Amino acid sequence: MLKRTINSKKKRKKRYIVSILALSVLILGSVFGTYAWLTYHQELPNLLTTGKYNVKTQEEFNPDGWDKGVTVVKKVWVENTGTLPVYVRVKIIPFWKDGQAFSIGGKDTAKLNFSNSKNWKKVGDFYYYTKLLKGKEKTDILLESVTLSKDLPSEYNKNSFRVDVITESIQGSSDAIKELWRLDKLPQNS
Repeated sequence: MLKRTINSKKKRKKRYIVSILALSVLILGSVFGTYAWLTYHQELPNLLTTGKYNVKTQEEFNPDGWDKGVTVVKKVWVENTGTLPVYVRVKIIPFWKDGQAFSIGGKDTAKLNFSNSKNWKKVGDFYYYTKLLKGKEKTDILLESVTLSKDLPSEYNKNSFRVDVITESIQGSSDAIKELWRLDKLPQNS
């Protein structure tokens, strides 16, 4: 009988341990199962890029055969090579590199021949393009050609004449026009 009692106690002890282990597994499973359910994690990569802002001054210029009284093609326009819309203004500065005067006796030594485009408006020293230039768009041609004066004195070297084109652009915003260019609005042709 003593043997039976010992076996019976061992069985009860085993059942007790198995019950505790089973209960522990149930409790841990429900806690970690709930934790896993509450802490589900998923990553969705969202690559965001800003628009590209880039403007290039373009020209077609071939000064071969340039001499007194001769007109040479010098086409100047601006291209928005970016994707963001911009406003554009251009300053054109003609001068003689060797320091010779651009005007002699009230007459210019060269004539800048501007296009007839109604989309360019001169205000002060700048020519403003009167339209918003969208991405991948080009302005109308601003400058068509340059003519050296037929009365150009012999001390002027035809190879030392230069036309600098300075292009500025800002984002397509009326606030930017006011703040950076100090204009209430973009100039319009009348």
